[in-house]
Amino acid sequence: MNRKLLSMIALLWIGLVLIGAFGAWQARSSMLADRREQLLTLVQQAESLAGHYYRLAQKVALSDVDARRQALAALADCAMARTQLVARFRPLRTEELR
Repeated sequence: MNRKLLSMIALLWIGLVLIGAFGAWQARSSMLADRREQLLTLVQQAESLAGHYYRLAQKVALSDVDARRQALAALADCAMARTQLVARFRPLRTEELR
């Protein structure tokens, strides 16, 4: 009797641990999917911004250097607005800005 009770309690604890581990795994998967979606949205916004300034430079509404500077400033504002995500953009070298 005592042995059956201990084995039942052990099985209950094992079940609780497995349920907790499964819940943690699901939460992790959900968080990663959300992070991917946020990152995809950020990349799409950055691509759209860069395309806008590229088109302005192609129409000669802005010089190439000014378009790059303004695009980088807009991208920096966009990245600052999303402090949870880390996005790396290749900064222009000072020689490229001249």
